[in-house]
Amino acid sequence: MSRVIMRKIETYLHNNFWEKIDLSDCEGRPDRDIRDQFLSRAIAAFAVQQLANVTPLLASKSITDGFEDNGLDAVLFDSNLRILFLVNSKWIASGKGTIPSADIKKFVKGVEDLLYPRMERFNARLQARQQEVEEALNAVDTHIELIVVHTGDESVSRHCGQDLDDLAGQVNDTGDVLKWQCWSQKELYSALIGQLQGSDIDLDVDLFEWGKVDSPYEAYYGQAEAAAIAAWWRQHRDRLFARNIRNYKGRTDVNRALGATLSNAPHNLWYFNNGITITAKSVKKTPRASTTRSAGTFVCRSASVVNGAQTVGIIGSHYATQSAVANGARVLVRLISLEDCPQGFDVDVTHANNTQNRIMSSDFAALDPHQRRIAEDLALDDITYAYKTGAKPPHRHRGFELEEATIALACSMDDPALAVQAKAGIGKLWENTERAPYRLLFNDSTDAAMLWKKVQVYRIVDSTITRIPEPHPPRLRLTGIHGNRIILHCVFRDPLLRLDSYDVMIGRDIAELAPQLAIWYLLRTKDYIDRNLESSYIPTVFKNTTKCTDLCAYLLSVREKTRLSMPIFEDISRFSPAQTSFLDHLG
Repeated sequence: MSRVIMRKIETYLHNNFWEKIDLSDCEGRPDRDIRDQFLSRAIAAFAVQQLANVTPLLASKSITDGFEDNGLDAVLFDSNLRILFLVNSKWIASGKGTIPSADIKKFVKGVEDLLYPRMERFNARLQARQQEVEEALNAVDTHIELIVVHTGDESVSRHCGQDLDDLAGQVNDTGDVLKWQCWSQKELYSALIGQLQGSDIDLDVDLFEWGKVDSPYEAYYGQAEAAAIAAWWRQHRDRLFARNIRNYKGRTDVNRALGATLSNAPHNLWYFNNGITITAKSVKKTPRASTTRSAGTFVCRSASVVNGAQTVGIIGSHYATQSAVANGARVLVRLISLEDCPQGFDVDVTHANNTQNRIMSSDFAALDPHQRRIAEDLALDDITYAYKTGAKPPHRHRGFELEEATIALACSMDDPALAVQAKAGIGKLWENTERAPYRLLFNDSTDAAMLWKKVQVYRIVDSTITRIPEPHPPRLRLTGIHGNRIILHCVFRDPLLRLDSYDVMIGRDIAELAPQLAIWYLLRTKDYIDRNLESSYIPTVFKNTTKCTDLCAYLLSVREKTRLSMPIFEDISRFSPAQTSFLDHLG
């Protein structure tokens, strides 16, 4: 049976990827070697096509396999979903066994080098994707998916799985940043069959405590178990959302919160989540348990999740590694039959379900009277504070918005944990306007004029350290981009920064001093990380409260010593020209 499956897989790969995948480095080699090389690259491309929902041509262009690939056979960054896909693949002609341990160890080392990043350790194919990789590493909310794909009939060995788990543990310092999965022959063939079946899918949906709407159009509603929803995701992935306006977006703040509910309080999922809406050409209840509405099975023909893609995606992702944790979790599900609906009704349902106004945590802050007081105080100085969603953004030199205010205040507090939270997920700072951390930032003592001055300093520091030109070391740029909140915190704590002596606008001396302080703290931060946290994934370092607290204590201690002996810019000049040459771009 395995030989039949292998032949079908090989035929599909030849039909869809031959002449799309670059094999120029295989010229002159025996035909069998070229065939195996093509097939190894083709299963990598197919995995990328399926997981990233891209065309076979684009997936083929993601191939980086070749001499000195450092174990990375395909690399693709989905900038919309903020997912970096890294693939290791192997065509096992016999269809037996699994991928060798040495291949996994090489893959793990290659991923570590890529995330550092040490691009000089990769071949020309991967180096040609450096801009794409840096875009992924620079994004604060990038999620990394490792895919091991092979045609053997076994998953990875226990030892290989441990190597991948160790890597995930190293990167997942503060959250679910990196995960891995293995596609063996079984998963590969299942995905291939799903691809051949096209976008139309049928779902058997089990609903508990279900009800029915008879008019004007037939629909059903009830509770579905999260485990069943995860099974939809495993089988169909993004094909579930063929008629939705968006696919699964990955680890957004909202999706992370849903994942936390699954882990910590799965019984609350039904209460905390808006649910899932499915449209189908027809919805028919099976005869099973027809005398009661406590449970029922509904066959949905040509079904599509038109609302709730994030719910389905995060449940599916969660169950991939933590299936036992969320047992008992249920979600509200609506099934809408299009059988007797007017033409275009499915489009109307999709549009309405995805464009209704969403209330975000920042909207609740707009109800806080302190926000209105701050806006009124600043208006007297002709400064606009746009703290409500939908308000017209003010001119940069004469105003600011709620997010900027929150970041500036959080980073100016004595506790670096607030600066870390501003980086890790600013939404939590607005989560409850009646208690900390929100009340630490916005309260009776929040001075409007001082807030505006802090926002001005925040803008100067941010523009200084997050726009370092490309020729300079990627790790320095990563430190500036991801460490901007902690560096701003240290700038605010610096004894030279005295904002009290100004009315509303900061003076020229502060405008000149702030970039120098930012540069000093950036260089010292990079130096500290290289010496103490070399193996850490930089984006997660600055979301770790313990590491950032230790870092800030070190920086401020060193700063206290150096400020007594020399001016700030003189101390900056002590760094090597390679470290400080980027200062030229500041003018």
